[in-house]
Amino acid sequence: MKNGRRADSVALPTLSFSESLKQHWPEYLMEAAALGIFMISAGVFTALFECPGSFVHQAITHEEVRRAMIGVAMGATANWTATWIYFTASPVGMLLAAQGYLLVKDPESIRCCKLHHRSDRRCIFCGRRTLPEGSGTDNLSLGAR
Repeated sequence: MKNGRRADSVALPTLSFSESLKQHWPEYLMEAAALGIFMISAGVFTALFECPGSFVHQAITHEEVRRAMIGVAMGATANWTATWIYFTASPVGMLLAAQGYLLVKDPESIRCCKLHHRSDRRCIFCGRRTLPEGSGTDNLSLGAR
């Protein structure tokens, strides 16, 4: 035992509630928004299927069928709120980064989408070469050819 602890124990850092809230408030806000969307959709689907004045309630007379359809709708909503981010986050992030770059830089100064032109070959985007003829390729990165 060393200082009142076993030698094989590992001390894990713990955060207080206020520290955790300060560091992770965006995640908490996103989770609250997703839960709010789910709860609103639960109310809408339940009212649509169970309200006696609803056209869906009048069209589907079997109570078990209506309840099963509510379950399917809730499952689709829960699944949708979990997977849509995987399909949209990457393209939206790239578009926002490109727009941010255009805001920082002068759009007229950007002539090519390639980040560097250190090659003895013509650029497929803008058609230019930056290395002078006969300068050799010893300063090129591997795999440039």
